Amino acid sequence: MAIHPLVLVDGPPRCGKSTLARQLAASSSAGAILARAGSPDGRRIMTKPLELSAARPVILDGATMDEARTLEKILAAQPSAEPSTRSPARPSTRPFTENSAQAVRLPRFVLVGGPFSKETRWAAPETRITSGCSIIPNYPVRTSTITARLSLGPLTLAEVGRGSVRTHWLRGGYPEAYAATSDSAAMENLENLIAGISGGLLSSWGLPASPTRLTTLLAGLAKGSRGQVNENELARLLGASRPTVCRWMERLELAGILRRVLRLPGQAGARRTAQTPAWHIRDSGLIHCLLGMSGTADLRSSPRLATASWQAYVLEQTAAVIGPGTELGSYLSADGACIELVLMKDDRILAATTRLHLPGSPGKGASLAAQATGATDRRVVVLDGTARYIGGGFRTTGLADFLDEVYNTYG
Repeated sequence: MAIHPLVLVDGPPRCGKSTLARQLAASSSAGAILARAGSPDGRRIMTKPLELSAARPVILDGATMDEARTLEKILAAQPSAEPSTRSPARPSTRPFTENSAQAVRLPRFVLVGGPFSKETRWAAPETRITSGCSIIPNYPVRTSTITARLSLGPLTLAEVGRGSVRTHWLRGGYPEAYAATSDSAAMENLENLIAGISGGLLSSWGLPASPTRLTTLLAGLAKGSRGQVNENELARLLGASRPTVCRWMERLELAGILRRVLRLPGQAGARRTAQTPAWHIRDSGLIHCLLGMSGTADLRSSPRLATASWQAYVLEQTAAVIGPGTELGSYLSADGACIELVLMKDDRILAATTRLHLPGSPGKGASLAAQATGATDRRVVVLDGTARYIGGGFRTTGLADFLDEVYNTYG
């Protein structure tokens, strides 16, 4: 807030946004103004936002893109006059710049809610992604814009501790589910979350509020191996058109429920590659809830589904520790050679495949895919195990050690 008078905080439901709003209000030495967007107090704030004191930050919980656009337009139109040194009769005509934020002494706003779409002209600087909570430099940056975006997400392994990997993988990172008294209570909480997404987020976008259809869509994505999605098959199951299914997926991506991972092309001479992106449900607890897995015994009895869940979990935890300038993708050839995770930064390329248990070899498909990407660093990420070479240039590593390595090299 010292640089950007408008900060937007969004993320999926129940990831702690309202809790953050209350904590921000309590931590303000000058005493923050905390109101619910749409309430009488919230509407009064939006009616005359510039009349508010710059000394007291204004926190609007439950805000939408409409409030964000309105405030951005009002704040960006203000001249960079410094009240303490400039006469009101001679206002400055210089445009607002980030460096003049302190001089302007504009009211400071934190909008909590969203999702705030990518249409807003974010002005956040490139900032390291840490522990699932990051300032995101999104899309065209204009020096006249004054908005930063803070995206929250479920708790990451870095936040709960590397010793909690099994519990975190099973329950996921939504705070209420992760901290539940039992695994069954965690799954019940996640079932309620899915119902809330359908009745809240989807209906607010003008999409049908149908828990059954949403569950069918997410369950279809949860079962997908390597993030592969057959949009036509999903459309058939949902009784909807393919464009409608794509629109649902894009909205769920915007809300932080899904992650789209681009397929990377191979090097010159590599085999023909798949072009469609991979789609993953970002929270592993949601995956297990959708698949009817309520405990570790269910994971052991369904190795194929558990393997798909582990792939998505490793991908999401890796995404939480990489930094700006690192490209995350995957590789899939037309004949099925696959590497689920590829990191590229400068002249370094890391290719990683995932296994639940220590393998004897990486497999022919993974070796061919890693070779096609040109990766010199090759890993097999497992749930437990010590580092050792298994052929094809691959080395096994446990997830926690792998994340430490990625953070130090690609963070």
